Amino acid sequence: DDWFQAYLPREEDGCYIESPDGLVADADSKDSKVCWWHMADGAVLGLHQGQLVEYDPETLSPLGIVVDKNSLGDREVLVVEEGTAVVLVHKESPEAIEVVHPNDDGSYWRKFQRNKKVRQEEKAREAAARMWLERQQ
Repeated sequence: DDWFQAYLPREEDGCYIESPDGLVADADSKDSKVCWWHMADGAVLGLHQGQLVEYDPETLSPLGIVVDKNSLGDREVLVVEEGTAVVLVHKESPEAIEVVHPNDDGSYWRKFQRNKKVRQEEKAREAAARMWLERQQ
């Protein structure tokens, strides 16, 4: 149960949402619901094991997690404007929404690798701090 099981969508699996527009899963059903759909930009997203997952448009193999189970929490998943955007709405406060935006490359899955430039800047600050501490001794 601790492992992520990759669900592979199939055209005939009965889980495909032809015209996503509105509520895809409410807060109570998202953990058990299995469904997938095409976004207006051609991306394929789906809900599996309470997580929002992106799939490859050609092979339908999983690319990565867009929103994990913990981050999804008690929020409902909506697809609006016929697949233009995915919106997460908190069950308790419907005015608190989060729009899931695509990455710069058009994909939706979250890349957790640190930005190299940011990491280099952090290392430079760490080196400067070490040098300052050495001078203080």
